[in-house]
Amino acid sequence: MTKSIEREQARTLRQEQGLSIIEIAEKVGVAKSSVSMWVRDIVLSPEHEEALRWNNKRIDAQRAGSQANVTKHRALREQYQEEGRIKAREGNLLHSQGCMLYWAEG
Repeated sequence: MTKSIEREQARTLRQEQGLSIIEIAEKVGVAKSSVSMWVRDIVLSPEHEEALRWNNKRIDAQRAGSQANVTKHRALREQYQEEGRIKAREGNLLHSQGCMLYWAEG
């Protein structure tokens, strides 16, 4: 089967049946990443979205884990920023030069 046929088959399965990316990848016989790229612009109907949520028993745990990661990394970022502010107040010339090089690179 050619990629264009597989792509159309994947798009049809997503749009008409509202299948998950994993289910589509298994049926079509391609990688999940390919399916994800091919169907990312398809908007699912509310019924299909509800069916996907209903079939994914882990969705609550996934969302909780995602939120925990956001909270954890926000706290880390704030900690690093505060440490940087403290370092900047010390007036260390080497630290200031390192910051300037870092900022100029971006």
